[in-house]
Amino acid sequence: MSTGGRDDHAHVDELEAFRREAAALGFDDGQDVDEARLESADDFIARMRSAAGDERPSSRRRARRVVAAVLAVAAGVAVFFGVAHRQDAAVAESLPSLDYEFASAVRIAYAGGEDPRTTLDSLAAAADADAADPDEGSGAVQYKQSDSWFAEVDEDGSSSIVPRVREAWLAPDGSLTTRETLGAPLRADGRGAAPVRPDRPDAVDERLPAGTVDADFARSLPTSPARLADALLDHIECESRAVGPVRSMCLYREVVSLFETHVVSPELAAATWRMLRDEQGFVSLGSVKDRAGRAGLGLSIIDPENGRYRYILIGDPSDGQMLGVEEILIKDDPSLDAKAPTVTAFTAFLESRYVKDVPAG
Repeated sequence: MSTGGRDDHAHVDELEAFRREAAALGFDDGQDVDEARLESADDFIARMRSAAGDERPSSRRRARRVVAAVLAVAAGVAVFFGVAHRQDAAVAESLPSLDYEFASAVRIAYAGGEDPRTTLDSLAAAADADAADPDEGSGAVQYKQSDSWFAEVDEDGSSSIVPRVREAWLAPDGSLTTRETLGAPLRADGRGAAPVRPDRPDAVDERLPAGTVDADFARSLPTSPARLADALLDHIECESRAVGPVRSMCLYREVVSLFETHVVSPELAAATWRMLRDEQGFVSLGSVKDRAGRAGLGLSIIDPENGRYRYILIGDPSDGQMLGVEEILIKDDPSLDAKAPTVTAFTAFLESRYVKDVPAG
């Protein structure tokens, strides 16, 4: 038998293995694995515009999300009026998935992942090591910078996909200052997220008053994994305290919010990874190079309410901090004009430290 014949059989065997794995995970809906493709820019924009008006938080979570909604609206308004017309920076293409050690981009919808405990232990140990010599900056103001990917709607109804860099200064009194700018377009491999240049002319500031955010929230959290889980579940008013998928998704959302908003100490970062070790539904995706080109370790969970999205945390193996989060549509949704798998959102955390001052307004 020729080499070509062996390759053909190997391809068939691998494809059949993919199908069996997909069926075991509940994705056997008649779509061939080799037919999965990333959505077009037009499909993505249409879906994002539709989804923006369809999000309905449950009543039990609505009260605690008021502040988050205020922050999101303020940031969105700033971007819309300040930089939405900068079409030269638009990215009119789909965003490729990252390649993970245990879940390549072409298998991201079907890969089962590996036992997460080794990865979580590794991240916790890295945070422990960093606790001996932390470099969190000086001052009392929490500074965060992130690069995200989203769809922007112009005044005439047209849309473009743009990278957004967001800086935030959280003062001790709970006042919050944000600055939105357009980031650089990403490369064809989906990477290129980078800190923004200071004092950009297209930057738009938004200032929210004292008491808007609990500036001491991260510092008030316990570093015992069990007690930390209880505190986060209380904060989000989770519907279930029993170990299981609902509880795990509550903790996932709280962990993302924690690292998005606050400077997280090495001790708290270590406790966070150890907390997730005893939860259900998390799997390791292994090593990855993140959107900023940094070495990371990926962990994921699939939302049990619909099973259509894979949510990913990327941790830093050097210091145990969070490098970013990703959201991937892994199963076609009849209500969306999009083909799975496709990345629907990502945020790369670029800087997190204490600084002395909030920029003058």
